[in-house]
Amino acid sequence: MTFRYCVISLLFLPWLGFAQTMNTTGNWDNAANWAGSNIGDLITENVTLSNSVDPTIRTGFNYIIGDLTTGNNNDLIIQSGASLTLGASGNPKNLTTNNNATLTITGTLTIWGNLVVNNNLIWNVTGNVIIKGNVNLGNNGTITVGGSGTVQIDGNFVGGTNTALAVNGNVSIGGSLTVGNGSIASGGGTVSVGGTCSDGTSASFCGTGPLPVTLLFFKGLAKESQIVIYWATASELNFDYFELERSQDGKDFSPIAKIKGNGTTQARHDYSFTDEKPLIGTNYYRLKSVDFDGFTEFFKVIVLEFSSEKIFSVSPNPTDGLSLTYNVNFLPPNEAYVIIYDNMGKPIAQFAATDFSHSMQFSQPLNSGVYYAKFLSKDFVKVSRFLVQ
Repeated sequence: MTFRYCVISLLFLPWLGFAQTMNTTGNWDNAANWAGSNIGDLITENVTLSNSVDPTIRTGFNYIIGDLTTGNNNDLIIQSGASLTLGASGNPKNLTTNNNATLTITGTLTIWGNLVVNNNLIWNVTGNVIIKGNVNLGNNGTITVGGSGTVQIDGNFVGGTNTALAVNGNVSIGGSLTVGNGSIASGGGTVSVGGTCSDGTSASFCGTGPLPVTLLFFKGLAKESQIVIYWATASELNFDYFELERSQDGKDFSPIAKIKGNGTTQARHDYSFTDEKPLIGTNYYRLKSVDFDGFTEFFKVIVLEFSSEKIFSVSPNPTDGLSLTYNVNFLPPNEAYVIIYDNMGKPIAQFAATDFSHSMQFSQPLNSGVYYAKFLSKDFVKVSRFLVQ
C-alpha cells in the first residue's frame, strides 16, 4: 500500500430535500422495515439501535436521518445502490458505534459530522464512504477497503492501539493520520494524507516499503468430515510465519494453526492446512502473516459452510483429576450441560456448556479411576469416557 501526502479538496453533496417522516421506535431494528419507503428530511430525528440487531438498507432506498448510535454487536448493512446520509451541509450529524459493531458498505454512507468508535469497529467497504468531519476509531479498530471501495475523510483520522487498515481501494484523509502502537497497514491500494502521518512505534504503518508477503490466493474446500484451507504466495520478504484464524460469527477470531514461512524468496510457495474439527454451520477463516520484525498483515476472510454429525469429546484423556476440557463442533443451545459421573453412575459435578470448548475445574481432585462425561441438551445427548490417573 502506498501513502501519498497531498492536499485534499472538500467534496460537498447536494442537499436532497424534504420528504416523509418516520417513527423510529422498533423500525430501525428490523431489516424489512428499512426497505418500506424512502426517507427524506429526518435530520431532527436521532436513531439508536438495540443490541444484536443487523438492520439493512436495501438496494434502491435512500435514507436521511440525524445522529445514529449503534448498540452492541450490530452489523449495519448498506447494499449496493442504497444510501444512508447523516445530517446535511450546515447541519452535521454524527455516527457513534459501541461494542463490536460492524459496518458493511457496498452502497454509499455519508456522514456530515464525525465518526466516533467506542470499542472494536469492523469496517468493510466496497462502496463509497464520505465523512465530512473527523474519525476517532478507538482501540482495535479494523478497516477493510476493497478494490472498488473509496473512503473520503475531510478531517483527521485517529486510531488507537492495534489499528488494522487494509486498503486495496482508495482512502483520502484531508487532515492528519495518527495511530497507536501495534497498528498495521496492508494492501495494494492508496492512502492519501493531506496532513502528517504518525504511527507511534508502528514504524511500518506510514512507510512506503514493500509488504512482506504477496498472496496469490486464499481458498477453502469443505469435505465430508473436515475443511481444507489452501493458499499460495508469489513472493516473501523477511517473512516468519502464517497464523490461520477461525471464527463462528465473522467478528471474533481465534488462531487454530501456525505455519512456517520461507524467509525471503521470489519463488511461488503453496501452503495448506486441514481443519479436522470445523464447526457445524458457518466457518470464517482469516489469514495473518507475521515477518521477523513483527510486522503483521491480515488478508481477506473466506466463508465456508460445513454440515456433519454433532461431536462431543473431552481432553486430555487421561487427565490429572484437577480439570477437564470439553469440545463440541456446534454452539450449545440454552440450558446445555456437561455432567461428570463416577464409575458407579453417580453424578459428581455439573457445568454449564455455553461455548465450543471450555475447561472445567473440579472443586475437589478426582480420585484415580474411570469416569464419564455426559453432554446434555434438549436435542443432543452424548457420553464420553475418560480416565483419571
